[in-house]
Amino acid sequence: MFPHTLSCRPIVVDANSTIKLVVAPHNSESLEVSCDGHVTLAVLPGDEIIIKRSCDRLHLIHPKGYNYFHVLRNKLGWGSKLF
Repeated sequence: MFPHTLSCRPIVVDANSTIKLVVAPHNSESLEVSCDGHVTLAVLPGDEIIIKRSCDRLHLIHPKGYNYFHVLRNKLGWGSKLF
């Protein structure tokens, strides 16, 4: 959801969607799933990964002066001169 480059595009789906990924049986046995770069889980050929909305709510806090769009502009170079 939060790419650091424009070549890594997010996929946006409805909040009530369920996404099912199946690891192909012909893949190697040293595969990992990374969740936003923080949690890494080992998976094996044939494993299923189910992604769906949690019933739990997440409350986020930010420091005073935090500006989401300022962060995006800095990370993606929005508004910077090309030359």
